[in-house]
Amino acid sequence: MPLKNGERASRTSTKPRSEIITEYSDFFAKAVGGGYKPYPYQTRLAGEAEMPKILKAPTGAGKTEAVILGWLYRKFEHPDAAVRESEPRRLVYCLPMRTLVEQI
Repeated sequence: MPLKNGERASRTSTKPRSEIITEYSDFFAKAVGGGYKPYPYQTRLAGEAEMPKILKAPTGAGKTEAVILGWLYRKFEHPDAAVRESEPRRLVYCLPMRTLVEQI
C-alpha cells in the first residue's frame, strides 16, 4: 500500500515521507551516476515498510534498479534503524533467462 504524503515510512520512523523521498532520490542519483531520477514506484519501494516478494513491471522500467538500489538503501541508508535492521543480510535476485544472466 503506497504511503500518503506526510506518512511515516515505518512504525518508528521520525522523518516524513517527503524527506525520505529526497534522501532516496539523492542515493539513487549517486548510485547511477547522477542526472537520473528514480521512477515514483522505485521511490515508493524504498520508503515502504516492507519490500514486495515479487515485482512485475514492463521491460525497461527499472526493475533491477528498483530492487537492488531499494534494498541497498533500506539496508544501509534508511533513516529508520528498525527498517535497516529488518532487511535481510542477503538479496536473492532471480533472472528468468540465461541470456539475461550473461548480460550482467
